[in-house]
Amino acid sequence: MSDIQLPEDDEEQQLYERETENTPETPLIRRSQSHESIISTLSAPPAYELYPPATTWSGRLLNFFRRIPTRFTQSSIALPTLSDDRADERSISSRFRIPQLELHPRIARWRYPIVGLCVLCITIFSFLLFCSIFFSPASLPSPSVPDKIANDTAKFLTLNIFMRPPGVKNNWSDYKDDRTDFIIRHVLPNYDVVSFQESFGFGSRRKDHLIRAAREMGYNHHVESGRKYPWQIAVDGGLLVLSRFPIKDSRLIEYPRGRHSDWMARKGAIYAQIECKPNSLVHLYTTHAQASYQQITSLWDDDVRTRMNQFSWLHSLIAETSGKDGSAVVLNGDLNVDAAVHKEKSSPTEPSEESSEEYEFMKAVLSGEGKKINGKVEYEDSWKIDLKDAVYESYGFHPVTFGDVKVDEYGMVVPAETVLTDADELMAVQSIDHVLWSPRQSNMNIEGVRVEKFMVADTHLDNDEDEEKGYTQVSDHYGISYVLRL
Repeated sequence: MSDIQLPEDDEEQQLYERETENTPETPLIRRSQSHESIISTLSAPPAYELYPPATTWSGRLLNFFRRIPTRFTQSSIALPTLSDDRADERSISSRFRIPQLELHPRIARWRYPIVGLCVLCITIFSFLLFCSIFFSPASLPSPSVPDKIANDTAKFLTLNIFMRPPGVKNNWSDYKDDRTDFIIRHVLPNYDVVSFQESFGFGSRRKDHLIRAAREMGYNHHVESGRKYPWQIAVDGGLLVLSRFPIKDSRLIEYPRGRHSDWMARKGAIYAQIECKPNSLVHLYTTHAQASYQQITSLWDDDVRTRMNQFSWLHSLIAETSGKDGSAVVLNGDLNVDAAVHKEKSSPTEPSEESSEEYEFMKAVLSGEGKKINGKVEYEDSWKIDLKDAVYESYGFHPVTFGDVKVDEYGMVVPAETVLTDADELMAVQSIDHVLWSPRQSNMNIEGVRVEKFMVADTHLDNDEDEEKGYTQVSDHYGISYVLRL
């Protein structure tokens, strides 16, 4: 018997029993009942960890949902140790047990749709919060400068500032932020009333920044196009009127949706009744009409007909807001009607003294006279107004306001601006920005009309501004300034 060798485990057990037979306070625990075996059994990883580790976002999302039922149904946990004198009473799993939480079968069936609904609600809330920050008008500070009262004159400006929504650009950059600061520094300080077109507030705070800065300069009053939100599938009209004088009344209208990319912009018109001084009012209107996306061949082109329909809406607005008094009426803005006549043999630098047929059509619609087409007078209205072209009367021709040209040092005719202007519109030499007005029964008069190019090279920059800028002029359009003598 002595030659029989016990298994190694039995020898260790007998040795342990001999060593502890005289110490009754030490309980006999076999290897099968050791703490190590209990803990390792109960601390097995949950079922969802048996799946391969996720390496994609979809896999991680799937594993997240797999953990949900496990967290609700897991019934016990294992703790590492018990006191030695109570190790023989109970197993760890039976002594430390969490009450089991079981979902009702009907609820368990819908747990995934419920989680998905919660995720959807959180997403919608986050989207609405984002829209409230970047699409709604910002709060404005209280005026810090008293309203201005004119003596004998007031200086006006109309300018398409080419501030389109984020991501919309002609070339690699439109320098929107830099040009906004340029306008604040070098344009706003020189005028009393400013009419801006293409000052879009959709998805950007540039427009709010411009209004805030203008208010600090004394432009205490403004009227703007209505803001739009993404679910409306439209952007605002981009119109903005800033005034140092009080605005006694205002209104804005939206035209029916335009054509091509203009379908997205809810273009319209703005009316502001401005009190330059006590008992001296002027009815100011600004608009941005349908643009042409192809060469105009006749008055029956769709773009032309869309513009004329918009001008009929504008005429109705003028009649409703200024038809009851005799104050002066001023209409300025980007009307997108080229008043110049382009002859085949004429030079791009030669000014146009003749007026285009569409320009005459536009004036007829805006005045309420209408135009006779195929034996029928269209766009005629019972209320009429005689509108004069302040720019043409001042220059004697229709000056270029978009797509201008210049002669370089070699005597070649080249585009005057290439950074902001689209390549297809270079050297278009169009006269599409206008100032139309009527003194009516007032003693007012317009003088000092000037096409403002706002060239960076001609501007005296501040000390903290870089002389080297990526753009040569503040916009692809020229502005028109004029003095209203009261």
